[in-house]
Amino acid sequence: MSETIVRTHDLCVDFRIKSHAFGKPDILSAVRNASLEIRRGETFGLVGESGCGKSTLAGSLVRFVPLTGGTIEMNGVTLDKNSGKSDWKAARKGVQMIFQDPFGSLNPRFQVWQLITEPMLLAGEDDEKLMRERASELLGQVGLSSKDAERNIFEFSGGQRQRIAIARALSVNPEFIICDEPTSALDVSVHSQICNLLLDLQEKYSLTYLFITHNLALVRHLTDRMAVMYMGQIVETGNTDEIFANASGDSLHPYTKALLSAIPEVYPTPGRKRIILEGEVSSPINAGDSCRFAPRCRHCREECGKSAISPRVVGKDHTTCCPYFG
Repeated sequence: MSETIVRTHDLCVDFRIKSHAFGKPDILSAVRNASLEIRRGETFGLVGESGCGKSTLAGSLVRFVPLTGGTIEMNGVTLDKNSGKSDWKAARKGVQMIFQDPFGSLNPRFQVWQLITEPMLLAGEDDEKLMRERASELLGQVGLSSKDAERNIFEFSGGQRQRIAIARALSVNPEFIICDEPTSALDVSVHSQICNLLLDLQEKYSLTYLFITHNLALVRHLTDRMAVMYMGQIVETGNTDEIFANASGDSLHPYTKALLSAIPEVYPTPGRKRIILEGEVSSPINAGDSCRFAPRCRHCREECGKSAISPRVVGKDHTTCCPYFG
């Protein structure tokens, strides 16, 4: 079994929201008891509907959003809500992030070489000549010209900007890169180019990816293992091929089955039916640890909305939070 590079245990991220002038503020539970294990050299997919907490979970791994519970293990350092800056700095060494919007994540006042080498500057590098050379080298690695280093970012298309963002992530030789929906803001024609570039770089530099998306076709094509998220809860994890192969069976969480049934097919499988979810979407405000999918689940039982959910092993590298399926 490969070495674990990142592990989260019962990770929680809450936000206080003021709903009225007096009294206690309400708590919006964005991520609740999320446990993941990402192994060296793999691409781990995190999927779910827009707004389910995928990017919030990713942000908590690099302290863009604070933890309110649980632990993160990275680079031999265990982090929790009380960990200080020195602990986070040690843990985040070798971790970089590629953001969803290449237009908003790159400062328009900087030249390309400055954008690419910004992580180097933050790491303490101050040799401008070395940084310019590194920027030119990385531009070639991502399919752009070394001459682009002196240009301004507003001269580039969305796909080119995302290549520059990838070059920036590579500038400090990371081991682990969080790809937060790196193709969702791009034209469909550019998707495959960026995905193939990520795969080529992974093979060349032995990278580990956390690939966040709501595009299930990309997950099937790119990832080795995956986790399914619903309203802040991880409801299922497993081998990607196994989960997709069992899409019509009884070995998956009911939400996973509904999600997979929504994938459009060019040549529809005979007998395949789309699962239409009914019922009210539960609120994440002041929500507890019980199953948040229960109000929409056709197999819901009385205890589902009352007792706390926890992952259980149903196969090799396969866990589900439903006690009745899997």
